[in-house]
Amino acid sequence: MIGQLEKFFDPLIQPLGFIWLLTAALGLGAVTRRRWRLASALGFIVLLTAVLGNVPFSHYLLATLERSYLAPPLPSLLAGDVVMVPGSYLDYSNHDLYGFHLEPGSTRLVAAVELLRAGKAKALVLSGMGGMAGDGRRWSEAGLARDWLLAWQVAGTPIFSLGVGRNTRDEASRLRALAAKQGWQRIILVTSGFHMRRAEHVYRKLGLNVVPYACDFYGSDKHRPFSPFPKVNGLYNSGLFLHETIGWWVYRLRGWV
Repeated sequence: MIGQLEKFFDPLIQPLGFIWLLTAALGLGAVTRRRWRLASALGFIVLLTAVLGNVPFSHYLLATLERSYLAPPLPSLLAGDVVMVPGSYLDYSNHDLYGFHLEPGSTRLVAAVELLRAGKAKALVLSGMGGMAGDGRRWSEAGLARDWLLAWQVAGTPIFSLGVGRNTRDEASRLRALAAKQGWQRIILVTSGFHMRRAEHVYRKLGLNVVPYACDFYGSDKHRPFSPFPKVNGLYNSGLFLHETIGWWVYRLRGWV
């Protein structure tokens, strides 16, 4: 019983939970002093943080984006000419092996390699972000991942790098040019479940024949006990949902989906 209580109140001793609790206390203090505007502002912050930082609720939000793309059994997946992996799977590191550390989206690389191992495609294409290293050298996410996979020889197929992509549409445009050059007709698109809807529609808008294969599921099949206290991973998940939702409508306004 004591252990359960400690687990229940544990978020309040984390930085986010402590600040949230302090804000709530300040709001109650404003109410007792009848400072209604301040109390309303602080109450809004407390409520918004509690909702967006609620882990089960944030999982539910992401599940609404993922549920249409739950990965089919690998044997039933249509084969393609190439596997395409958009960026956000690793980041540059000056002190780690191969010059990078893995990001949460690194499951995309695992899924892509497994598709190649299963004979679902004969080539791999990588895209991603990039920038300047501490020593002034330029780096690209796709280049770092390509060097690593070639060194480990886990793919067993040609690996192409699209370099640094500015956004999902830029990645799709670069892939379209490479596909025309290589004669690829069917593309297996591997990305996170919450990102797949926007990515798939962008690729199809550009005339690419896409077979979606989602992975990296954040919301589906995850059951967390209810807690009224916000957590950092709840805010992170809600941020992913808002990013994709806003991104979808921005792309629609631009005619990209």
